Amino acid sequence: MPDVTAEAIVAVVRKLVGPVQPVGETVEDSRRLENLEKLVEVARAAIQDVAEVTPNANRVEYSMKKAGQMAANFLSEMHIETSPADVYRRG
Repeated sequence: MPDVTAEAIVAVVRKLVGPVQPVGETVEDSRRLENLEKLVEVARAAIQDVAEVTPNANRVEYSMKKAGQMAANFLSEMHIETSPADVYRRG
């Protein structure tokens, strides 16, 4: 797979999902709420993927520890708390 920037991925997601900001018009805001629901599910899945990496922060292998620390730092910056039960509850 060719290198794809984070910006390119965000642009594709935004294009696929569509606008989410309400504009005060009932019919259009209904569509945008549906778009927001989809975006929330995408964000939830991405955050879950990141959370699943956090246990690696305690590993001795450099690359695994680095990935786990990056994931834990991101979740901390976003004020998202996880526990091992949360990480492995995916089903």
